[in-house]
Amino acid sequence: MSSRERLKELLNDLFRIESSDLDFGIYRIMNQKREEINKFIENDLDKYLDEALKSIQDDKKKELEEELEKVKKNLAKLGVSDYTVSSDYNRLREELEKYDAANPIDEIDVYEHIYNFFKRYYIDGDFISQMRYSKENKYVVPYNGEEVFLHWANRDQYYIKTSEHFKSYSFEKKTIGTRVEFKVNNAELDKNNIKADEKRYFVLHKDFYQYNKSDKVLNIYFEYRGLRDEEKQKYKKQNTQNDINKYSFEEIKTRIVKEDLEDLYWLLEKADNSNKTILEKHIYRYTKKNTSDFFIHKDLKGFLNRELDFYIKNEILDLNIMNRDKIEEVKKLLVKAEVFKEICKKIITFLDSIESFQKKLFTKKKFVIQTDYCLTLDKVPEDVRNHIFREVLSNERQLKEWKELYDEDIKDLDDLYYVDEKLEGEKRLKKLTIDTQFFSEEFKEKLFTSFDNLDEQTDGLLIHSENYQGLRFLENKYKEKIDCIYIDPPYNTDASEIIYKNGYKDSSWMALMENRISIGRKLLTPDGLFISAIDEYEYMNLLGLKKLIFGKENYLGSIITFCNPQGRGKKVLDPVSEYHILFAKNADLIDDLSIEKPDEQVKMTPFKRTGTNSRKHERPYRFYPMLEKDGKLHMISYDEYLKIYALNKSFDEDYIKELTRKYEEKGYQVIFPQREDGEYLVWQREFKRAQREYTTYIYKNGNIYTPGFERRTPRTLWLDSKYSNPEYGTELLKDMFGEKGIFDYPKSIFTLEDIIDLKENRLILDFFAGSGTTGHAVINYNRNNELENSKYALKYILIEMGDYIDIVTKQRLKKAAFTDKWKEGKPQSYNGHSHMFKYIRLEQYEDSLKNIRFSKETESIQMKMEDYFEDYLIGYMLDYETQESLLDIDRFKAPFDYEIELENEEKDVVKIDLVETFNYLIGLNVEKLRVYNHQNRKYKIVIGKVNEQKALVVWRSVKGLDMEEDKRFIEKEIIGDKRFDKIYINCDNYVEGSTLIEEQFFNLMFEE
Repeated sequence: MSSRERLKELLNDLFRIESSDLDFGIYRIMNQKREEINKFIENDLDKYLDEALKSIQDDKKKELEEELEKVKKNLAKLGVSDYTVSSDYNRLREELEKYDAANPIDEIDVYEHIYNFFKRYYIDGDFISQMRYSKENKYVVPYNGEEVFLHWANRDQYYIKTSEHFKSYSFEKKTIGTRVEFKVNNAELDKNNIKADEKRYFVLHKDFYQYNKSDKVLNIYFEYRGLRDEEKQKYKKQNTQNDINKYSFEEIKTRIVKEDLEDLYWLLEKADNSNKTILEKHIYRYTKKNTSDFFIHKDLKGFLNRELDFYIKNEILDLNIMNRDKIEEVKKLLVKAEVFKEICKKIITFLDSIESFQKKLFTKKKFVIQTDYCLTLDKVPEDVRNHIFREVLSNERQLKEWKELYDEDIKDLDDLYYVDEKLEGEKRLKKLTIDTQFFSEEFKEKLFTSFDNLDEQTDGLLIHSENYQGLRFLENKYKEKIDCIYIDPPYNTDASEIIYKNGYKDSSWMALMENRISIGRKLLTPDGLFISAIDEYEYMNLLGLKKLIFGKENYLGSIITFCNPQGRGKKVLDPVSEYHILFAKNADLIDDLSIEKPDEQVKMTPFKRTGTNSRKHERPYRFYPMLEKDGKLHMISYDEYLKIYALNKSFDEDYIKELTRKYEEKGYQVIFPQREDGEYLVWQREFKRAQREYTTYIYKNGNIYTPGFERRTPRTLWLDSKYSNPEYGTELLKDMFGEKGIFDYPKSIFTLEDIIDLKENRLILDFFAGSGTTGHAVINYNRNNELENSKYALKYILIEMGDYIDIVTKQRLKKAAFTDKWKEGKPQSYNGHSHMFKYIRLEQYEDSLKNIRFSKETESIQMKMEDYFEDYLIGYMLDYETQESLLDIDRFKAPFDYEIELENEEKDVVKIDLVETFNYLIGLNVEKLRVYNHQNRKYKIVIGKVNEQKALVVWRSVKGLDMEEDKRFIEKEIIGDKRFDKIYINCDNYVEGSTLIEEQFFNLMFEE
């Protein structure tokens, strides 16, 4: 194979020319531009080289001609007419004649250098940014004199892979209802016969075939591992995965034919626009999807241009011949370097245009494609309860879920209540959770337009998304708002391994963590904490990475928990612990951390609160009188308590005096929490918790004490048995759900409860949410501290990409709010907690790619493309051809009907929630939602604050809209006498001072 052919083959690989069957990731982009890319490789590349050589030849020839002409003029001045008598003339004539037929450099050598340059950075579908220094010294890192330096191969890249399609990949034939699922099953992997760092492949499991005739589901099981010795002999070395795929197809085909199942014969038909069968196409797609396209470079052009200069200096220019004696050879080298650089720069520009396009899609803030709320019954505002409860009782899907979650058979209004014996037999609403996904849009509008301060009343946020996309989505609304981040990422061991590029296990993991931790740091308050759980395998890497991001001066230490008493069964050293690495955003702002002492270490604690948040107005729900008579403590009734702090958020001082007089006349001593100077404070517990516990309180010398409550500085070793993950993580979930194995390796709930209590927090973020232990711990914290519906309650944000978010994470939060006591999946009490969380689902990177549409080129653009191919790719493809599919401004004219397609979804299209998406893009803290009907259309109104500025957002369809009447309605009916600092309205309008939503939307969605 010639050097030219080798280079073209490499470029075909770089641009995925032979992958026309693939329709995901970068392949989707390349397929759209296949014709132009082929033209570049097959025609333009040779043309560029010929033009570069000709240009250099022409320059050299012109130089010789000018020298020759100069010699002739000098001879003429001397009166010499026969120029051949001059040796200079003869030499230049000879050189000029030779140059007409000669090429100053070897073009084969140029092709070879171009091939070698790009080959060194391209590995199986990805550019790996490993900087080269010279032939002798293989690699160099960008070291700038630091005392200690941390580097990894993918440091300048985004990790874009998710394990969802790795774990389960499915497709179906809708017309006959047959579904096929590819799954990875490594349960019987022979690890002793395979090296850990060996290249891995998708190989059929020994029991690879399972067809359920009743459900019409065919499961195909693969292993993802290195090859055994006999398998290495079986498959070719060059295209091993392709050879394995062919074998896999034949094995599956044999089973289908043998069992003669008509429902599966469609798999053996030819796929559209392909020479492969449908089954072959999907096997190829599945294996390729999970073994390539792992990274996107943050600045590919900058990296390759820097490397290009290194390559020229070290691989082309030979310092051994850089002297006056070899001036002609030096000239040839410089010509070669110039041609090489010019061609490489064209290829680099081409490659970077594709990479930058991917980067733009990956980093853009994503659309919200689902918004729902889960709220306990008591959260429904009283003025709409009757209507809402009636509709809930007629919703079969909701009633069915209550039966499955809570074992509650609800038939009528009375079934929604229970009698609380601890509160004098008072009837109270059960903490059943309404999930709005079961209800119509009209139901949701009726419910949520009745709320005031909606975001303030929302206790949690659950986001279904890959976590990089989720964090980007949160940036504008929660920048410097998160008090504590806790994550429990995959440990990258055999038990919790990320999907990684062969040979780059640790660096893939480092890229994953760096991308996400860096954004997380931006979200922390100045005194925020970032806590990461990890075991010994990646501990040193994660510690070094966080020192790099936060600065080593902000490292607070690592807490070791005794999390797995029975061990893992390792032979040499058996791990029983894990680390929790603590960093502060600014360690100077951390006064102290503390943890509650075990009960046996302290006898009693004052019931009166002192210190932070101890004054009457700071925690109004903890201000109430305690009663004492004959040395025993008593309490007022719950109804009396409710009148102390009125609904208008102020204390009823007259009622407090009346209440005091009433009980003093009955012979009680009325005790309020007060300082010695008479200033009113608050108690340690809110009223309802005190009602349950007051008989255990101690009255002594006019003071009230609670047993066993005090705090101390946390130590770095937590040995208590309550931190055992199997007992208080796995077993807890078994008690809650009634079955084992619904989630692997959940954390002990007590570990999280103690970690989130290390400092005064208001908002916790966990972007590796898993089964939802962090959210559960927050609910428990608020329940234990009687912070129900309090502005001092702790809140959470959870991000999780796994599909189990719907069946485990979300359901766990609902169960945790219902009660804290479960056994075999059934509640053991009605110890519920008032709770409401929002559930958001985001568009993903693959969804963005699926919705790419290229507009047809005009003749003028095609002509321009032929002359300026690289400019075409960067400018035209990104800014014009795909513009409408990335964000179609025209669809804002009917904002409630904007739809996109989803990757690997049974539903072809889903509606975008533009309203919710925009709220997060501008960082809107939502106070009120309003819905109006005017001019036969819906007006959806959002009122809130953006950076303490009052904001109004108006959405409506503008098709057939009377603009004058629209202006009158917005200004008179919606704005009225209210004052707003910012008014956002979609599409054309006549409202003075308003900002067009779509302009802000575009700028904010694509900002970096």
